[in-house]
Amino acid sequence: MKQKLVALVTGDGSGPEMMMVAWSIAVEAAKKDGIELAYELTPMGWNAYEKFGDTLPPESFKRAMEIGTIFFGGVGDPKLDGTIGAEKPEMRPEARCLLALRKNMGLLLNFRPMIYYKELAHLANVKPETIPA
Repeated sequence: MKQKLVALVTGDGSGPEMMMVAWSIAVEAAKKDGIELAYELTPMGWNAYEKFGDTLPPESFKRAMEIGTIFFGGVGDPKLDGTIGAEKPEMRPEARCLLALRKNMGLLLNFRPMIYYKELAHLANVKPETIPA
């Protein structure tokens, strides 16, 4: 079985709990393709700030770039955005982590799967011209 190391960013808030469940699903799915996944925790976000004083600790960023594959949980917390984030806007993880990773990995954006129901289109915060016919 082929082995693959992944930088695991568990994120903030309920992210760490949800990411561990998502990780277990990813591990099982990868097995079907003959891949054995292993992870290295790579702290980023407000949780990292609480431990290291930085939402994108240099060692975490360096390891993520070395590993080259990242399983990324949601970062950010409205409660902290209004306190620490207001005092130090450069530490806001949504920009600090995501933009640095995208830039250095040559990525444009995140893809998030969605199910589209035409009956609910008027409730969606999506430009009508971007919705498939």
